[in-house]
Amino acid sequence: MANTNQNVSDSDTTPTTPTPPPKNNKAKPKQDGITQFVYVGMSVGRLQNSAVIQGSHKQITEHYSDEIAVCPDIVHLIVPVSKLSATRAKIKTSGNALNEYYSRVAAQVNKAKKEPTGEFISPKGLTRGEKHG
Repeated sequence: MANTNQNVSDSDTTPTTPTPPPKNNKAKPKQDGITQFVYVGMSVGRLQNSAVIQGSHKQITEHYSDEIAVCPDIVHLIVPVSKLSATRAKIKTSGNALNEYYSRVAAQVNKAKKEPTGEFISPKGLTRGEKHG
């Protein structure tokens, strides 16, 4: 089997065709090369709405692991700055996945603010299992 990454000599007459990229690849785009992201969800703990964050997506999700542990959908609301306008439009569109992620985070944050016990999320910090009131 010929490797398409190797050089073909003049004596080799077997044509090689590069493999086309898969069609309709719905996998999440690789974001580790991007270094500037924005959080588009409700403020949760140390993570504030519209915060511009430097680093790779992996570094950012590790840094905000406490907030993500409480609201796992946060990870979907940390997007490249270059996609901010499109993301905000999608968040406003009912039936869109980003709209669903935003709604779930908002529901968790609003529920936590109303409950005197359990997990509490505030803009100043994140505490678990403490009474507030």
